[in-house]
Amino acid sequence: MTATLERKGKEMKRVLFGILILFLMVSGVVTSASAEYPERPINCIVPTEAGADQDIMVRKILEKASPVLGKPIIVVNKPGGGQTIGYMETYKARPDGYTICAFTGSIVTGKMLGFFPYDHHDFTPVCLLGYGSSIIISSTKTENPFNTFDEVVSFGKANPGKIRLLTSAAGGALWVTAQLLQEGTGVKFNIIPQEGSGGFVIGQLAGGHGDIATAFVMAAKPQIEAGGVRFLAVVGSERLPGKFKDVKTLKDFGYDVNLRGFRGIMGPPKMPKEVADKLMKAFELATQDADVQAFYEQRFDPLHFMPPEQMIKFCDNEQSINRRVLDKAGMLKQK
Repeated sequence: MTATLERKGKEMKRVLFGILILFLMVSGVVTSASAEYPERPINCIVPTEAGADQDIMVRKILEKASPVLGKPIIVVNKPGGGQTIGYMETYKARPDGYTICAFTGSIVTGKMLGFFPYDHHDFTPVCLLGYGSSIIISSTKTENPFNTFDEVVSFGKANPGKIRLLTSAAGGALWVTAQLLQEGTGVKFNIIPQEGSGGFVIGQLAGGHGDIATAFVMAAKPQIEAGGVRFLAVVGSERLPGKFKDVKTLKDFGYDVNLRGFRGIMGPPKMPKEVADKLMKAFELATQDADVQAFYEQRFDPLHFMPPEQMIKFCDNEQSINRRVLDKAGMLKQK
């Protein structure tokens, strides 16, 4: 009886030892597989239509990040819903590193505006790629054709509410910028949101339907060069690179007004850190590529690479600026 029990005990130990060895082998395979990421192409969701500014800028970065990772990164355009459709699809994706997303400033405002229930804290941060400021332009076909930003402030203070300031839809980045401009300069503007895109706003301004406008430089560039609008100032404290480097910033004029448009890369929630780190390093190298830097400079959109921790702090700061303006305007849906 005793010998039988001893024999069964030894058999049980062998079984348990075998299970342990199998577990360690499987763990080794999993660790090895993780170390070999990526093993297949990666999908990058871009939450705008193909050919949009965000799409164009991200594709250039992906073009250089793909060889570093050793696998192609495929753009999947998911426009709509103020970019929230693409964000939602990213949120629901498997966190295996084979679905990532290119985000913009809408990631910090969508939740506050009630468009969707998430913000940058609900995803896996990979990196910030860059940020840039909006600009102030004036019409050449209006009754008040301002030649300088000082003229805008001088006329505006003497004639409250007389300057028609065109901007994008209420709640958007350019609309928030207009609110900050009014607050920072002490000028009471007649802020007129437009339902169309930034290009539509510029077309309206060039047609004399407004006096000044907030805009992004690449959208405004054709009309600036054609003489339909004048480039008065850069919002913020950093001048643009390239041909517009001599245009003064609002800080140069003595006004502390700063709201930045930005772009970066994130993944679904709970993506493994080692996977996010591989992606981050690949994108960091891509931003250091001379061709990428030249491309971004030609589009007056500076690169400012930030790893996850810095990216989160940056987004938190931009979110706090937007929150204050939206709350003041009665548009804040979720804090």
